[in-house]
Amino acid sequence: MNRNLRWFLLISWLILIFVLSHMAGEESSEQSRFVVWLFSAIGLDLNGWFGEMTMWIVRKAAHTFEYFMLCIFAHNVIHIYIRSNRRFLYALAAAFFYACTDELHQIFINGRAGCIEDIMIDTFGALLGLLSIFLWYYIKKARTQ
Repeated sequence: MNRNLRWFLLISWLILIFVLSHMAGEESSEQSRFVVWLFSAIGLDLNGWFGEMTMWIVRKAAHTFEYFMLCIFAHNVIHIYIRSNRRFLYALAAAFFYACTDELHQIFINGRAGCIEDIMIDTFGALLGLLSIFLWYYIKKARTQ
């Protein structure tokens, strides 16, 4: 993958996370409700406590996925400049730092709040991203041997 595409993917993803975080609380909740509605459409009853729990899971899964991809894109850019194994730590640190700034940003958005729990979930997503990169390298290496 060429350098410009790597940078484009990373910057686009950072902007996407920023835009999603900039939505007011009610607008953000509507997106989660749509996913819950899809579950209901296939016959799952998500009313009451179970529905609230499902909304929470959907929102946290979105956080995990956002930072899973962010870590992969960050690693792909960092790998252009750093070939040592430190690139993995730098990618994780970049995702963690962006999660911190994202939660700080949300403090200033109507109906949103910065949450340390979300930083932890975001970082977990980034760790899963790193795990997928390690698996990719492991499979790639095993195929060449």
